[in-house]
Amino acid sequence: MVMKKYILIKLVLSSLIITGCDFGMDISPTSSVTEDIYWSRDSDVRQAVNAVYAEMDGRTMGLDNRTDIVYAQLTPLVPSDGTVTGTWNRYYRGIRKANAVINNAGQAEIGNMQLIERYVAEARFLRAYYYTQLTSLWGDVPLITETFDINDHRGRTEKETVVNFIIDELDDIIDSHLLEVSYGSGDVGRATHGAAQSLKARVALRNERWEVARDAALAVIESGVYSLYPDYEGLFQYEGQNSSEVIFDRQYADDGQRYDAFGHTASSLGGSSSVEPYMAPIFFLGLMKRNTTLKILMIH
Repeated sequence: MVMKKYILIKLVLSSLIITGCDFGMDISPTSSVTEDIYWSRDSDVRQAVNAVYAEMDGRTMGLDNRTDIVYAQLTPLVPSDGTVTGTWNRYYRGIRKANAVINNAGQAEIGNMQLIERYVAEARFLRAYYYTQLTSLWGDVPLITETFDINDHRGRTEKETVVNFIIDELDDIIDSHLLEVSYGSGDVGRATHGAAQSLKARVALRNERWEVARDAALAVIESGVYSLYPDYEGLFQYEGQNSSEVIFDRQYADDGQRYDAFGHTASSLGGSSSVEPYMAPIFFLGLMKRNTTLKILMIH
């Protein structure tokens, strides 16, 4: 009887202790991260901006392999083609992710605030890059600078307005000097001050704003940070990776994705590749033509 009372008292006390521990505790959510709690520290912002980089042009030749420069046997290219819609969707995924960083990073209160400001500048640079690509390919495109509901619909914005936005954004980034001139090994590949100046030169050149393009390009040249790599062939080998001629490019880990577009023998020679030997040199002349000044190695 004494033993039963002891066990009963022990169970009651245990239940009180467990109940007492839950009182006043906020344990939600237990299995996911919400917007309300995510943007709290600089590491959160870093992870978010890393996701923006992930939407950059990747290891394939993208839209280039749908042109007569590359394909030996062409197929009709229509707006509904998966390559076209995939490129459009990927750029807008990048923009959505960039907007999330830009609009939410200010909530972070833990960590290095100056570093957070740089991450926001990186996100703005990448958003400008994606809009540069979009306007170059499609002209008028929706200009979206804030996060919005999935059911919202936006019409197209005139190309000139979007280009003005891109240049204004890049000017602000350049004038702020938030982007580093160069980075240590752990951050190589992030947007730099020179990359912002170079992207400004590129978008201005594509839109025939000659003086803007000239001045932005001269700023890159006169910075003294970049120079032509002495071995042109070596520039595209391991030895030329992150060399003095590379202003901005996509980084690849040794155990990650590899650029394998030419990994198979041409179909005319019995292989599975659609890239023919007589077309490959023409393609490379267009893609890798050495400029008289400097070159931005942004895959496109």
